[in-house]
Amino acid sequence: MQKIVKFTDDKYICPQKAICKFRSAKKLRTPLYLYGVTGIGKTSLVMHNLNMKRCSYYSASETSADQIKIKEQSAEYTVVLDDLQNLTDTTERENYFEVICKLLSLNNVWLILIARCPFPRWLLPLRTKYIFAEIEESDFLFSLDEQITYIEQYDIHLTREEHQKAWNMGGGNALSLLFFAMEKGNLELTQRRQWDYLETHVYDQWDLELQEFFMDMSIVETFTVRLASMLTGRSDVEKLIFRAEEVGNFFDIRGTDGIWKCRWPMRKSMQQRLRRKRSIEQINHLYYVAGLYYELEGKPLDALSMYEKYNDMESISRLLISNVRKNPSSGHYYELRKYYLKLPEELISGSPVLMAGISLLQSMLMNIEESNRWYHQLEKFAEGHSGSMGKEARSRLLYLKIALPHTGTANMIDLLKNADLLIHNKKAVLPELPVTSNLPSIMNGGKDFCEWSKRDTELALTIGKSVEFVLGKYGKGLVSLALAESYLEKGKDIFEIFSKAEKGRMDAGRGGVCWNRFL
Repeated sequence: MQKIVKFTDDKYICPQKAICKFRSAKKLRTPLYLYGVTGIGKTSLVMHNLNMKRCSYYSASETSADQIKIKEQSAEYTVVLDDLQNLTDTTERENYFEVICKLLSLNNVWLILIARCPFPRWLLPLRTKYIFAEIEESDFLFSLDEQITYIEQYDIHLTREEHQKAWNMGGGNALSLLFFAMEKGNLELTQRRQWDYLETHVYDQWDLELQEFFMDMSIVETFTVRLASMLTGRSDVEKLIFRAEEVGNFFDIRGTDGIWKCRWPMRKSMQQRLRRKRSIEQINHLYYVAGLYYELEGKPLDALSMYEKYNDMESISRLLISNVRKNPSSGHYYELRKYYLKLPEELISGSPVLMAGISLLQSMLMNIEESNRWYHQLEKFAEGHSGSMGKEARSRLLYLKIALPHTGTANMIDLLKNADLLIHNKKAVLPELPVTSNLPSIMNGGKDFCEWSKRDTELALTIGKSVEFVLGKYGKGLVSLALAESYLEKGKDIFEIFSKAEKGRMDAGRGGVCWNRFL
C-alpha cells in the first residue's frame, strides 16, 4: 500500500556524489536505481529531496504489485518502489515487472527503484529498452569532511585522527556514523551496536538456509563453490550464492575467478552470530573441514591456520610431516617455520621425518647449532630403532648428509658412494632430492659444485653412475647436463657442449624430471 513517509531528522546531510547524480536524474526525468547495504541512506536521500505531495512511495515488503495504482499524470509525478530485494517469489517478481514496465511507459511519471543489491537479474530486460541512472553504494558514503560535519551536529568534537579511525571502521556509512554519535564516539560500542542491528533488522528477515550459509562461510575470508559445498554439505550452494547476491550487497568479490569474499562488517557479525548459535564442537568441525579443503588444494599455510583456530595438534603435525616428505623446492619449509618451531620437542623427537625437517629448516635459517643438534638426535634415533622406523631414520640421515645447506661439498664424493651402497642393500631410500633447488644451474644450484669443474670428466666417469642411481629420477640426464654447463663455463668446443646438453635433455625426458630439461 502507498505510504507517506515523514522524516524529522534535521541533522541529515546529503552525500555530495549521491545528490549530484540524483539531481541530474531528476532534471532529465531518467529512471533511477539506488542500491546499497541497509542503513546507508538510500530512502533518506530520496525523501529529503522530493515534494511528497507529488509522490507515491511503496515498499515491496509491505505492498503487493496489484496494490500499486498509478494513472497517467497531467503534471510531473514521482513513484518510489523501495525494498525490491525482498521480492523472492517468482510470481510476485513477474507482477512487479509488469507494474514497473507500465510506470516506465507513463508520461510525466518519474520512477525511482531502491534495493540493497546491484541491479537485479529479473529486471535486466528493462535495460535493453530504458536507460537507468544509478546511484551505487559508494556514492552514499560520507567523505571524512562530511563525516566531521555530521558528527559535530551532535556536539561531539574529536581530533581529525579520531575521526579517521571512525571512518576506517565504518567507511563513511551513515548508519555506522549514527551509532557512533549515539555511543558518544566509542568505537567498540559502535561496532557492537552495528553488528546487533544487522542481526535483528537484516539477518533475522532471511530464511534459515541463507542465515546458516553465511554463518558457515564466516570462518573463511574468501571461498569457492567447492569450499562452500564442503562447509555446508550442500550440492546447491550456487543457488544460495545467487540468492545472497539478490538480497543485498554483501560481497566485496562476486565470483571473480571463481572466488567470493564477504564484506568485513558482515563477516564479523556473522562470526558473532555463529558463536551464539552453534556449539564449540560444531564450529571446530567447520574449521576442520576448511583445513581439509586447503590441504587438498595444496595450500598448507591456510590449512594450518584453520587447524590452529581450535588447536588441532594432530592435524597440524600430520600436515607438517607430510610437508617434510616433499623436497625443499616444492615444500613450504620457510613459510611454515612458525608452525615447525612451535612443535613440542617430545613430538619432534618421536618422528624421524620431523627431526630431519627441523634440522633442514634450522640450517636454512642459519641456525647451525640447532640444525646439528637435531641431526645428532636423529642419529641416536636411527641407532636405537630397527625395521621400518630405523630405515626411515637412516634414509633421512642420508638425505641430510647430502642436502644440508651448511655442510658444503667437502665429503660429497664419499657420501654419494656410501649412499649408493646403502640403497643397493635396501638399507635406506633417499627421499626426493633435486640438486638445483629450483635454480637455473647444476654446478652452482642447491650446492656449490664449481670446484668439481676442474675434474669434471674424471668425476663423471668415476661417480656418474652412482650419482644417477642415488638421485633416481632427479639424476636422469644430470651428469651430461652438468658436463655441458661445466664445458660452457670453461669455453670448450660448442659442438661438444651441445652434444652433452642434448644427451642430458633426452635422458631427462625418459623418466626424469621436467625441470632438468630446461636448465
